[in-house]
Amino acid sequence: MIAMTFRYRLLASGRYEVLRADGFIMGVFGTRDQAETYCDQKNAEAAR
Repeated sequence: MIAMTFRYRLLASGRYEVLRADGFIMGVFGTRDQAETYCDQKNAEAAR
């Protein structure tokens, strides 16, 4: 099984979009901290 990685990017609206490694949008967050925390949690789960 290939481990998925998650990343985030800033949108023109000022919100942050979280993407899976294959480009699937996992969610949109209002702050960078929220997006970063979500990515950290998902990346930790994927590493198990």
